[in-house]
Amino acid sequence: MIYKDKIFSKDGNVVPVFLNNLPMHSKYNPIKEAECFGENISIDTGCFLVAGVGGGFHIDSLFKKFPHSLIICFEKDIDSLNFCLDLPLNKQLQLNDNIIFCTIDSLEKTIIENYIPSIYGSLTFLQQRAWINYNSNLLQVLNTTISKIISEIKADYSVQSHFGKIWQNNILLNLKLLENSKNCPPEYNYKKLSKTAAIIAAGPSFDKSIEKIKCSRDDYFVISTDTSFGTLLDNGIIPEAVLSVDGQFISSTHFYSCLEKIDCLKNTTFVFDICGSHTAARFLRSKGFNVFFVRSGHPLASVASNYVNLPFLNTGAGTVTIACCDFAYKCGFKNMELFGADFCYNSGKSYTKGTYLDKQYNTLSSRFCTNENEFDALLFRTNLIKINCESAFSGVVKSPYTSIILNSYKTSLENWLTQNSIMHDNSLLKVKSNEMFSKCFYKNFSVKEFEKNYIYNLCNIVNNFSEEFVHIKNEYLFTLLPFIAYLRAQKRYANLTFFNLLKLAYSETLRYTNCYEKDFY
Repeated sequence: MIYKDKIFSKDGNVVPVFLNNLPMHSKYNPIKEAECFGENISIDTGCFLVAGVGGGFHIDSLFKKFPHSLIICFEKDIDSLNFCLDLPLNKQLQLNDNIIFCTIDSLEKTIIENYIPSIYGSLTFLQQRAWINYNSNLLQVLNTTISKIISEIKADYSVQSHFGKIWQNNILLNLKLLENSKNCPPEYNYKKLSKTAAIIAAGPSFDKSIEKIKCSRDDYFVISTDTSFGTLLDNGIIPEAVLSVDGQFISSTHFYSCLEKIDCLKNTTFVFDICGSHTAARFLRSKGFNVFFVRSGHPLASVASNYVNLPFLNTGAGTVTIACCDFAYKCGFKNMELFGADFCYNSGKSYTKGTYLDKQYNTLSSRFCTNENEFDALLFRTNLIKINCESAFSGVVKSPYTSIILNSYKTSLENWLTQNSIMHDNSLLKVKSNEMFSKCFYKNFSVKEFEKNYIYNLCNIVNNFSEEFVHIKNEYLFTLLPFIAYLRAQKRYANLTFFNLLKLAYSETLRYTNCYEKDFY
């Protein structure tokens, strides 16, 4: 608790007093004093982070200047926050959906749950002068914490800006493949679940560790990432399941080698994120392979799961290795072993032998641009970081280097293990209890019914839009946010308002679904 008492200013307003007997606001006219708070802020700022709640005069002043912006205000601890929220002005401010109060301890959770860059644009950190003077020892910690949170949100938003359109397109097209389908998860008997689930990533160490699977193939239930799928086929290993989460067209090249072993793969399940490559999923379906769709974090996939069974699969930071682990976990496997999960470059190599990149780069190779040039370009596309000779999930590797993105994948896997109470000893994972796929009780899926209801709800949002509406957690509005992030990143749309971006995303969705507004009137 940082407050001692409260006093009345000369004009009759309630002002909180710190433990050092100094008031947080003016003792004469706190409203007048607060008028200059945030006066130099850009008009297009959509979200404010305010250090210090106090009597709320500065918050009220900020809200009057930016009535459609999101304002997140925080106090040092819960006792201080409760003290402030009991003051007259703050009682009124709590009634506004645009203003959120929290403590420093809950700050990260509050920002992540409420600050949506696609809607609000930029975020600005403001400090109430008296509050920050009293809590000067917190300033460095606050700046570090906020920078970390913003960095994580920025990384996620950057991915949305790049893939938002691809995801939207893939989901709507992949749903068409589920017409009249229940999309049930595979069920494995006790004999199979008693095996060790071999999670096959495509790191360079798999060049050697593949021999262990070859020698003990019957002991493993092989779950492959799409990148390592070609390597397994080249070595005569037929996986029981293959997972793919990447939405890019290039992902389809992982699967063309299926035609060479079409009879051997009839019992293999191909698991696709509904955001994944439609070209790849359509190709596999057209050849009679078993394709099972799941969803990760896309809001449109969550809405679609109300119409067709789309079990949730955790993909962590968007890496297919974690998706494989979560698939094995939800199928009921108690023992897993990771292969090729290096999360680093090993001996100057980026991938194991036999991936689609080998074929692609060898095909394009010439005397002036060899496949080695192409792999080096891939290797050095970001700054490399030298690490010790131990890789967290694949043991000793030779001359290992990593990158920020590979480190984020490793951290994401470690977090997944912690969340599910899974112990790991290098590449070996031990599961205590499983969170199984739920049973499927859904009726056959009608894509026309889904599209009609989806477009109807979007139509209502666009036709009844107001600035206040964006603060309402509407699941149908959220389905367009990754696509809007993509549109906002395009130079020709950079200056459009959120509403104009919303209308543009809506019109593109109409085109994808072949629906028309006149159908709803």
